Amino acid sequence: MKSMSLHFCISHYDGDLEDLLNCIGQHEITVYNKSGADIRPRKNARIVNIENHGYNIYSYLSFIIDNYDKMPDRVAFIKSNIFPRHITKELFNSYIASEEDFIPLTNKGSWQELRWPQSFSGEDNMLYELNNSWYRYRHKPSYFDNYNEFFRVYFEDSVIRGAPVYLRFAPGANYIVSRDRILKGTKWFYKNLRDTVEGYQLSCESHYIERSLGLIWDSKVKFSEKSQSGPITPLKKEQTKWNEGLSWIRFKVMSILLKIGGMMARTSLER
Repeated sequence: MKSMSLHFCISHYDGDLEDLLNCIGQHEITVYNKSGADIRPRKNARIVNIENHGYNIYSYLSFIIDNYDKMPDRVAFIKSNIFPRHITKELFNSYIASEEDFIPLTNKGSWQELRWPQSFSGEDNMLYELNNSWYRYRHKPSYFDNYNEFFRVYFEDSVIRGAPVYLRFAPGANYIVSRDRILKGTKWFYKNLRDTVEGYQLSCESHYIERSLGLIWDSKVKFSEKSQSGPITPLKKEQTKWNEGLSWIRFKVMSILLKIGGMMARTSLER
C-alpha cells in the first residue's frame, strides 16, 4: 500500500519557527507568515506573507482555498508556537510518523482548569466543552452573537437536534487531516468561513470555527446547503447596550448554574 504524503500548513505569528522546521524535516511545507518579519527560505518550504487576521484559523482556511484542487494526501495544520504549549516534540514526532487520516495534535495532559460539567477530556484526545459561548465576552462577535447562531448558518439544523450541547475539539486547532475529510466541504464552504474572520485579528468567529473543526472533519454532521453552494454575506452585528446587557445577564446565570451543577456533582461523588 502506497504511503500517504503529509504536507505541513504552518501559521506563523510567534514561536520558534526554525526549531519547528528542523523538527518537521524534509516534508513539504507552506508557511503563512503573519509576523511581518522576513523568513529565510528553504528548499521544501514555501512562504506566503499575509495580514494578521483570524488567528491561525485564517491561515488554515487560506491554505484549503488556495490548494483545493490540488490538495495533498494529508495536511498537518499547525501553529508555529505548538511546542510545548500544545504538545511535546516526542509526541508530535510519533503522530507525524503515523498514517492515520485524522489526528488531533495535542497533549491533553497540558490542559488546565478542566471543570465538569463545563469541560472534560475524552478518550479520543479531544476536549469536550459545554456549548455556552463563554469566550464571546472576551472577543466581540462581528457576525454571530453566539455559537448557535453560527451553527445554524453553516450546518444543517433541526428543531430536534439543533447545535451540540458539548463541542468537541483540540484546543489550539492543531490537526492532521486527510484530503477526503477536508474535501467534504466545498470551496465555497471554506470561503464563507474565512469571510467571517477576515479583517479581524482577534475575531470571536475564529473561536466558533476552532470549536467546529471536529464537526467539520470528524463527524457525520452535514453542512448547510447555503454555506456550500455560494457566498454568504451576513450583516455585521451592531451591538446595542440593551443586547450587551442581556448577554451579560445570560453569562452570569450560566456561570451560577454551572457552579451549582459542579457542587451537586461533588456532593454526589462524596456520598
